[in-house]
Amino acid sequence: MRIQELELKGYKRLGLSDIRHIRIDLNSDYQVVLGSNGSGKSSLLNELSPLPANPKQYSKGGFKRIVIRHDDKEYVLTSAFDGKSHHNFVVDGVDLNEGGTITVQRDLVKQHFNITDELFQL
Repeated sequence: MRIQELELKGYKRLGLSDIRHIRIDLNSDYQVVLGSNGSGKSSLLNELSPLPANPKQYSKGGFKRIVIRHDDKEYVLTSAFDGKSHHNFVVDGVDLNEGGTITVQRDLVKQHFNITDELFQL
C-alpha cells in the first residue's frame, strides 16, 4: 500500500494552527514534516490511514480525501461532512460504498487493506 495524496479541509486539529485546507502529494520515497510543538504534526500523521475520518474532528463542510495505490489499483477514499457524513470507497473509478455509510467504509478498508481501528491504534 502506497499513499499518494492526502487532502484535508476543515480538520479541527490543524485549525488550531490556522490551517483550514491542506493537500499533500506523497510521491517521493521520503517525506519530512516540520513544525513546532502543538502545530499538528502527529494529527496529520494520524490521518494517513485508509480508515474513515472521525466526524467529530471535522467542521461542517470539511472532508478527508486520501489516494492510495495498492495491488495495481487506485483507491480514492473520501469522508465528507456537510451536516451528514458521507463516505466513498472508489476503486479504479467504481464506488464500492453505494450507501456512503461509515460502517461499510470500515468493512471495505478491512477487506482491501486488512486494517481495522484497533490495529491502527497499535
